[in-house]
Amino acid sequence: MGQEWPGQTGGYPVASCHPPPIALLRTAPRSVTATVDGGPPLLLIERRERLPAVATMTISATGSNLTEVAVKLFAGELSDWDGRIQIGQIDIDGLRPSPKGAPHIEMLIDLGSDGVLTATATNLQSGKEWTTKFQAFSKGVLAQSR
Repeated sequence: MGQEWPGQTGGYPVASCHPPPIALLRTAPRSVTATVDGGPPLLLIERRERLPAVATMTISATGSNLTEVAVKLFAGELSDWDGRIQIGQIDIDGLRPSPKGAPHIEMLIDLGSDGVLTATATNLQSGKEWTTKFQAFSKGVLAQSR
């Protein structure tokens, strides 16, 4: 057999190729929704939304003279509400009593590309903040960290 050249095997040339770089985008595996004091679910971050994703909502008083509010965060689709998973809860207290419908809380939900969900609630009257973090991704499902 004749002389083999670099890049040649068994008499056949071997192409050396490098695939172009691929950008992998992380997306939310399930929607993130919230309920305020057991009310109707609110969609915050949609399933397959590119991460990091941020959502905000203003929480108004659901009744007259309330001094606390419970916000529950869920993973799951609105169309499959029975299949949802609760990933966390923020209990906000110390609210000044006011009439039903008055805005009280500004809520910021940040789902990072590292899978950490950070929920920050700010009392619009006093400026007090509550921040809670959850490890959101666990085998493709959003789950609360321990």
